[in-house]
Amino acid sequence: ITVHAGEWDGPENIRNAINLLHPTRLGHGVRSIEDLDLVKEIIDKNIVLETCPTSNIATKIYENYDSHPVKQLFEMGARVTVNSDDPPFFNATIQGEYQAMAELGFSENDLISMTRNAIESSFLDYETKSKLLTKLN
Repeated sequence: ITVHAGEWDGPENIRNAINLLHPTRLGHGVRSIEDLDLVKEIIDKNIVLETCPTSNIATKIYENYDSHPVKQLFEMGARVTVNSDDPPFFNATIQGEYQAMAELGFSENDLISMTRNAIESSFLDYETKSKLLTKLN
């Protein structure tokens, strides 16, 4: 399952979501950065963070892209994906989110890695995942 946690609420609610629901993915999860033990737990449990920097900035969770922790989480070893959250509401697109990530200093290989994370952690059947991963490679 995926759980929307760690955007408005802090690390304790992320930890509660993990302990109660045992998700494989966290919608947002970015405020885990406020508790490095929680980040380690997320990494150890191989929980994917579905990040949406544009919506986090639009909702004033973070002041700007430079203050967003996605790069730090990625560099710490968290499995990150690139997502658009409520595209019409936040004027966010997948293309725009990838562009924002590139402007934050993510390399092309990093972005491909995030796409691979998205495919591997999707709820698609094995055959469809394999086809998409083959295209990506």
